[in-house]
Amino acid sequence: MVVMPALNEQATVAQTIFRRFLRSWGVLRASPRLVLYILLLQAGVLVAQAFRLWMCFYAIGQPVSLPAVTLASFLGQIGSLIGYTPGGVGFREGGIAIGAAMMGVSEPTAVATSLLDRAVMTVVVIVLGQIGTWQFVRPTLAGQKAARPTDPTAAEDRRDRP
Repeated sequence: MVVMPALNEQATVAQTIFRRFLRSWGVLRASPRLVLYILLLQAGVLVAQAFRLWMCFYAIGQPVSLPAVTLASFLGQIGSLIGYTPGGVGFREGGIAIGAAMMGVSEPTAVATSLLDRAVMTVVVIVLGQIGTWQFVRPTLAGQKAARPTDPTAAEDRRDRP
């Protein structure tokens, strides 16, 4: 008898998530400009990641071509989608190493470059995360309410809950 309320709560959470997904999908379908904007932003991120990887190859002392760095970056991104480890640790580096090796870069150089890229990415995320956290915490420390991202579906989700 105790298990049933837990299942009902899980079903309610799943229903809420599914309703939010459907609303968000509707927003995307109704706004082709938003979809284009998101795709352009994502393309910019992919180009920036390939450039960072190219800079890592340059720092290691290995000249690489644009197709080589693009392939290595692409395989690294595919590897980071594998959810067995946080952030695809190991899978991302393996994808980069395999892609670079396919384009003629020696395996030790490809592995060293992928590890350097992960280190640079981690430092950048930590620094930007600290700056972002400080921007949200500073108003609170000064006695003001911190700015919160707006979510137009959040109010509707609260009404959906029992």
